[in-house]
Amino acid sequence: MSATDSGQGQNQRPLGNSPASLLILPFGPSTPDGHLDQLFGPFLSNAIETAPMPDFAVSGEPYPTLSTLVLEQGALDSLTRLTGSFDRIISNAIDHILDDREYLVRLGFPDVAIVPLTREPRGTRPLLGRFDFLLDTNGTWQLIEYNADTPSGLRETITIEPLVWHYLPKTLGQARPAGAHLGAAVVRAALGRLSPPLVSGRAVRTLGIFTDASHTEDFAQTEAFSKLLREPLSRSGIEVVVGDVDNLHLVHGRLHFQTGPVDAVYRYFPFESLLGLPAWTTLFSAVATGQVRLLNGLRGLLAQNKGVLAWIWSHRDDDEVFGASDREIIRNHLPATGWVDAIPPPDARNGVILKQVFGREGEEVRHGSDLDDDSWRQCVEWGSYVSQQRVETVSSRAMVATSPGHRDVRVWPCIGSFAVDGRWAGFYTRIGAEITQHDAKWCATGVTTYGQSKLT
Repeated sequence: MSATDSGQGQNQRPLGNSPASLLILPFGPSTPDGHLDQLFGPFLSNAIETAPMPDFAVSGEPYPTLSTLVLEQGALDSLTRLTGSFDRIISNAIDHILDDREYLVRLGFPDVAIVPLTREPRGTRPLLGRFDFLLDTNGTWQLIEYNADTPSGLRETITIEPLVWHYLPKTLGQARPAGAHLGAAVVRAALGRLSPPLVSGRAVRTLGIFTDASHTEDFAQTEAFSKLLREPLSRSGIEVVVGDVDNLHLVHGRLHFQTGPVDAVYRYFPFESLLGLPAWTTLFSAVATGQVRLLNGLRGLLAQNKGVLAWIWSHRDDDEVFGASDREIIRNHLPATGWVDAIPPPDARNGVILKQVFGREGEEVRHGSDLDDDSWRQCVEWGSYVSQQRVETVSSRAMVATSPGHRDVRVWPCIGSFAVDGRWAGFYTRIGAEITQHDAKWCATGVTTYGQSKLT
């Protein structure tokens, strides 16, 4: 494991595991399939009730598992440093992009969104963001995307991860949950955002969290978030209420939910879906006049736009934008990413993945090798796709819950690394096919002081 002093720019080789391997417990004959099958029912029932988790299955297959990705301490340290570094890199990049209206338009931002976006304070970190990393076959962590608008996984890490340790204490041995302090970090960050008075001088007394209440899973995520915040915020005199996107309205310039006026807002509703709805005008009228504080504003949507990664890659050698250590991190840990504005020959498409800049949960991901000239030309004409060098990723074996019972299968872990106010705070790991999509399964993440060689 290499050590990097990002402040001194002494990165001599990429951060990552060596050798390239990831361990998922339980594994092997020490945990027979029947034993896990007996535990999984009570575990899943507990998860559904505690989380809550209505979408506990995808296409009839279980979403959560009893599997745990166990990282050695060195891997944890590497991901922690990279999370902080990329948070700084992306924040720097979007501050530059905000001065380039033409590029904002290319990213898909219309004028009605650019105006409130450019009014948000420069340098503000998203309250909660998630960097998705893969471990390549050279043992180097690679960042494939960033989610900072309404990032998923908070509920799983905070409420379900501890259940895995409850049901498999002996199997996990001395490994400990990696995200044990995520909830406390989010609470501290929320209190920090809510403590200052509004522009009008009024203290924040009500935080409203809204979503589309007709979408059961989004509503469940909203309930989990409000449950996390409600008690600690109440001790500071702040009430937490939940509302539906269709019920936002203004009364004398103040934003109201059905329950009454709110002073601050957190969304569990995508901005691109909000655009064009009455709630867009209602919300940003209150934001513009300082009557409400928006905790996850448009800056997070810009930060997660995959066109930002293309901008960063194109400036990887620009010493007027990035310092020496950040340039080194970009070259080593960000796969080559650029706009799809040319049609490469068929043999050059095998090594790239096409992604829609506003795509979520694996939506609109296309394998370059699957596209003919006409299909690629269509992506070019749409103007909303970037191509990213495909990462040859480390795989692992895992005992995974399936509808017939547990099976020993080959999986490729994608490790979502949370940043709260710019600082690492936990993981959201999914295991599935080599390209992570909506049908991947959730997997707990632990850390151990054992070296990787002792675990394998």
